[in-house]
Amino acid sequence: MPKVFLRGGLCVLWGSAALLTGCSSDKDTGNEARDAATAMDASAEAGTGKPRSSSSSSSGASTKSDAGERPEAAASGGKKSTSKTDTGSSKGDKSDSEKDAGKQSDDAGSKDEPRDAGSERADAAVSDGSVEGKPDAEGPDTEQPGTDEPAAASCNADEAPSIPPLALEPVITGSGLYTLAFAAQPPGSSDWYLVEQRGRILIARDGQLLDTPFLDLQDEISLGAGFDQTTITYDERGLVGLAFAPDYAASGLFYITITPSSPDDFFGEGGLQQDHDQVLEMRRSDSDPDRADSSPVRTLVDLGSAPQALGNIHNANTVRFGPDGFLYVGMGDGGGVNCGDAEPNASQDVQQQYGKLLRLDLSRDYPHGASDNPYADQSGAETVLHYGLRNPFRFSFDRETGDLYLGDVGQTRYEEINFAPAWSKGLNFGWATYEANEGCPGPYRPLRGDSSATAPIFYADRTSSGRFRDYRAIVGGMVYRGSALRELTGTYVFGDYYGERLGALQHCGDATSPITGIRKSCDPNFPEPCFQERGGGTLRQLTAIVEDNAGELYLVGNSDSLFRVVRGD
Repeated sequence: MPKVFLRGGLCVLWGSAALLTGCSSDKDTGNEARDAATAMDASAEAGTGKPRSSSSSSSGASTKSDAGERPEAAASGGKKSTSKTDTGSSKGDKSDSEKDAGKQSDDAGSKDEPRDAGSERADAAVSDGSVEGKPDAEGPDTEQPGTDEPAAASCNADEAPSIPPLALEPVITGSGLYTLAFAAQPPGSSDWYLVEQRGRILIARDGQLLDTPFLDLQDEISLGAGFDQTTITYDERGLVGLAFAPDYAASGLFYITITPSSPDDFFGEGGLQQDHDQVLEMRRSDSDPDRADSSPVRTLVDLGSAPQALGNIHNANTVRFGPDGFLYVGMGDGGGVNCGDAEPNASQDVQQQYGKLLRLDLSRDYPHGASDNPYADQSGAETVLHYGLRNPFRFSFDRETGDLYLGDVGQTRYEEINFAPAWSKGLNFGWATYEANEGCPGPYRPLRGDSSATAPIFYADRTSSGRFRDYRAIVGGMVYRGSALRELTGTYVFGDYYGERLGALQHCGDATSPITGIRKSCDPNFPEPCFQERGGGTLRQLTAIVEDNAGELYLVGNSDSLFRVVRGD
């Protein structure tokens, strides 16, 4: 049975081993996560919100709020959305919270009358469109007349995505893997590079692990106290991100996110700095293409652990190249259990890198900020692209459109998916003024003075009775652009470390579809899409959703497994 550890109000579920992504709760969730998926109903357990014009602007939010005014909903912990709209088949009476949300004013704020926070962040928050006691609504028939091959789905925000039968096929499982957190392929290669949080990158070739690690930084990482196969305490540090340079075949350069956890002097001089969130440029060995040099070429980001920051949570996480060739980095807010109190409101301060999405031009000198970043002319803010984030553990780009999807792990009640259109800049996703569409239930943190907040396109409410109530640590996913499952084309698939289901949605323009749930394993008591088991492919905990060079989907989970998503029976 997985165990739950408590640290300062944060709940952490561990199986044999797992990467922790910053869930929070005030009670044991070991059984709650199992029991959470016992009902499918039409309550607003998960919402979708339409960003205002700020999310389609190239210069950030266009709706302003007075920095000196406390938005009414945020001040009281009230709703952000201005209305509650049913877009699915549920016709039940609205809850009190839905009615309250509909009463929020849409008037722009002023010093005489505080602006309603809902009008700053979301036009609407809607149910996920599920029908009580029934599986998600099926989309249109996608089979091409006169052929046996399904047609590629077109973007449709009016209906929940139609999901074909799916199965999980193990690429590699077990084999000595431990704390597996991420996986990536170099451009043009079929090899998988498997990232262990404990500090190793291993190569899987033709379904087999190579004997020698590609990179071994275990000397820099000691996770928690009593770290072994059975005992581990709460820790988000370590090695969690990997990206290969687009010209990796020639340059041999790759990039990692790491938060070393060993004492600075434990391994002598020259060791990486303990509790510093770092993005490092590394190089493949000249003598062996299956090995990497252990010393960094250079340090791109070094976010030192501030005195009040909790060094073991909300660290640097995903790193990946964007469609513009720049390097993007997700940075956590420094931790805290009370609306980011470790670094109060750092997420709203663009001159701090906490709680940001960074955009780096590797051809430029330190701090490597791209010249057209929105705050390129402000000292300390040169690298910032978007802000107002808590723990953006996993994010990705749609390889066809360039749109950005970002999963942000919540604190008290909500897990959310944020969206930024391709080429947008300077979006404020609202933390720690807001958690999803409500005021953060803690000390008031004002929005940055000249900004408004962009609403999530999806949020899961942990306190509801719906399908996604067991979400505690959301895992941002991928938009499917492969060829094996054409019905999924354009569908964004996301998940949660704990949750029983993954979710699927389509975001079209400024509209988001209802959500289709996909159970991690099939259960005849739940007649809904699910992952069939194929050759031992049972998914329990999820730490990453990745794609191969052909755009096919893979799931990283269970601390030791990489699964390919394939067509089921």
